[in-house]
Amino acid sequence: MNWHGWAEVALTLALPFLLGWPMGVFISRVWNGERTWLDPMLRPVERGFYAALGVRADQSQTWIAYAGALSAKPKLAPSAGTSPTDGGLFVGLLIGMILIFGGLQFFPGLALGPIVEHFQALQALRGL
Repeated sequence: MNWHGWAEVALTLALPFLLGWPMGVFISRVWNGERTWLDPMLRPVERGFYAALGVRADQSQTWIAYAGALSAKPKLAPSAGTSPTDGGLFVGLLIGMILIFGGLQFFPGLALGPIVEHFQALQALRGL
């Protein structure tokens, strides 16, 4: 490996190490509502959005408010960019995704390796 490759490896390892602590402190301050170095620029923008949307920043939203906001949304008609959710295709895709994600949660990738090799061997035998 030449020096460009080593520099790339060093940079890839050093950047997360060097930026981890400052980013953690910044995000901690944001979540705790403390002042950050971006506040002078972003606070006016945030207040403008809150004023335009009628949101009170000093009051948190309860679960009843979330449910009311979701129920107040109008039902839109399906268009070219949407898919209806009351048909068999949607149900099949939903069940398929649940099975795939559930399987990936319970079967680690190394356990699936022999299964993949088995199917590859079967396909190779069919090709003979």
